[in-house]
Amino acid sequence: NSMETGLQAKLLKVLEEKKVRRLGGNRDIPFDVRIVAAVNEEPARLIREHRLREDLYYRLGVVRITLPPLRKRVGDIPLLIRYFIDQYNRKMKRSIQGVSAQALRRLERYSWPGNVRELQNVIEGAFASARSELLVLDHMEDALEYQEVSLAEESREGDIDPLLHKAMEQSSSISQAARLLGLSRQNLKYKLQKYNL
Repeated sequence: NSMETGLQAKLLKVLEEKKVRRLGGNRDIPFDVRIVAAVNEEPARLIREHRLREDLYYRLGVVRITLPPLRKRVGDIPLLIRYFIDQYNRKMKRSIQGVSAQALRRLERYSWPGNVRELQNVIEGAFASARSELLVLDHMEDALEYQEVSLAEESREGDIDPLLHKAMEQSSSISQAARLLGLSRQNLKYKLQKYNL
């Protein structure tokens, strides 16, 4: 949920004047801060839909960094995996050395609809199953399969609805429709929810 616009106006005033007053206080307190703000939607759309004040956006947006989705920066995946493995080794007192070559290939081909948080969850889940010093694909496949929507499919989303409709019409169950489409049952269920079918 975005910050309501009345509160955005107050924040803008505080940033412009560089002073704030405590609740119930009677004097202004000067401050000097740097603000780091993030939005996970296109700012232009938020402004157009009046969910983000344009003046606040330009006040905050002195230096702007656009972070592409994880699927568009595949080279970051091994670095992030290493980071999360180190993190969970410390936290869980384990000594996992890395991921198998097969698992890494799968992780690099996956479309990551949940971005870095999803990758973190996949690695944490694999830790729970790991019995050796390598995380292998078996420890991750279920989590990945449930969310899988390939980039090729996303680029032709308009063609998917009729395919799913046709498969469902010709089938007596989700399992049968999944077999027709060459998908797992879980994956088909995910797509039916995604396209509100």
